[in-house]
Amino acid sequence: MPQTSVSEKQHSFSDTFSKFLTSRNVRESSLRRYKQEIDSLRLALVGEHMTEVNVLNTVSKINKIFALPKAYRTIKRLITLCKIAGVPVPYGIVPKITRARGVALTPEQTLKLIELNNGNHYQPLLLFLLDTGARLGEALGLTWADYVSPKIHINKAYNDQLKGAKIIPVKTSKGNRSITLSDKLISILDRLKGSPNSPIFTSPKGCRVARNNLRRWWCPLIKRLKIRLRIHDLRHTNATHLLGVCDVRMVAARLGHTSPTTTLKIYDQYVLDDSVTGFCTPTGTVKAKRKI
Repeated sequence: MPQTSVSEKQHSFSDTFSKFLTSRNVRESSLRRYKQEIDSLRLALVGEHMTEVNVLNTVSKINKIFALPKAYRTIKRLITLCKIAGVPVPYGIVPKITRARGVALTPEQTLKLIELNNGNHYQPLLLFLLDTGARLGEALGLTWADYVSPKIHINKAYNDQLKGAKIIPVKTSKGNRSITLSDKLISILDRLKGSPNSPIFTSPKGCRVARNNLRRWWCPLIKRLKIRLRIHDLRHTNATHLLGVCDVRMVAARLGHTSPTTTLKIYDQYVLDDSVTGFCTPTGTVKAKRKI
C-alpha cells in the first residue's frame, strides 16, 4: 500500500484554507469574497492533500462544474493556495481572462473630457479622480476633516450597496494613505471647503452622493465624448499618465496598492506613455513609446 509522504501531510487543503483566510489583511467585503471562493473550491476538491496530481484533477473538475468566469476566479484562488503551501503550480491551468481590460485616456482625450464637463456640479469629483487615482468609494467617503492642504488623507470608503453601515475600511492596509494634490485641485477645494464632518463631494441637493445617481451624470458625458468609459477608468488614466514619468513605487503608494508588483501587473503595458518622448541613460537619450 502506498504511503503518504511527510510533505503531503503538511500541506492538506483544509490547513492551507485556514492559513490563507487568517493571513488576509483586507476589509470585510474582500474577506467575504475570499470565503465564497474557498467554498466553491471545496466543492471541486479531488483528494485531501495538496499534491500536483490532486491540483490538476481539481482544476479539471472546476472547469466541468463551473461557468468560465467562476472557474477563472476559483482556479486563481487555487494557485494562490499552492504558492502558500509551496506546491508546484501546474503550467497553463488558468482559463483566459473574460473581463475587459481597463481603458486609459490619452492626454488629449482627458482634456476633452474635462472641457465637456466644465460647469457641471460633479466637475470637482471628476478632477479629483483624475488627479489622485482614488477609487470612487474612497472619494465619496471623504469628509472635509480629511483635507489638510496640500494633502488629502484617505482612510475609509463609502458603499451604499451594502446593508447596514455605509462607511467601510479601505480595500487594503496600504489603502490608508495621504496624497499630495495638484495646485489646481487645491484651489478648487479651498473654495468649496465646508464643515469638518460633511462630505467633500455631494449631490446637487447637498447630500451624500449615491452611486446610481452618478449614472445620470456619467452616461450623457461619455456619450458626448464618444468613448466607452467607466468611472473606474479615471483611475487607470491617472496611473498610466504617472507611470510614464514617475517611479512605480510612488505610483503604487498613491494608488494604495499593496506593492509595486501589483501596479506593474495591472499597468505593465502602460509603463511608457505616449506623452513621454524619451528618457536619459548614462550614455545618451533613448526614444520612448507606449508598449503595444
